[in-house]
Amino acid sequence: MKFINPLYILLTLMVVVITLVINLNVISSESKSLQSAIESKSKIASSVVSLKREWDNRSKSKNELNTLLNSNQLRDVLFKVDRGSSIYSITTKSMNKDELNYLLNRVLNSALVVKTLRIKSMSKYSASLILKVEL
Repeated sequence: MKFINPLYILLTLMVVVITLVINLNVISSESKSLQSAIESKSKIASSVVSLKREWDNRSKSKNELNTLLNSNQLRDVLFKVDRGSSIYSITTKSMNKDELNYLLNRVLNSALVVKTLRIKSMSKYSASLILKVEL
């Protein structure tokens, strides 16, 4: 028993090599799945950054609101506008349905954060409005 058979050594080396190859394949597949997870999280992060940039722009919100209030379609409406540091409060006693439709379309389809929206029907063709927008 002083001499180890070379076939045993060769067999042991083959088992070690097969184990290493299997482990390498497992690690490779795990790294591919991690890479795809990183790519998907990167896409989500870039979309979050672009949404934050769009919705967190105070000067753009102010300009958009001012141009809306000064538009030709709303020139006959009497607005009471309270401009706070972070909230604009817009109140009107009476506006017709076309003006209300135009105003709501523009406000709800823009990147403005609406805190309060109250519409009270005055008659079949007119309504009053209370709108608070956060900048």
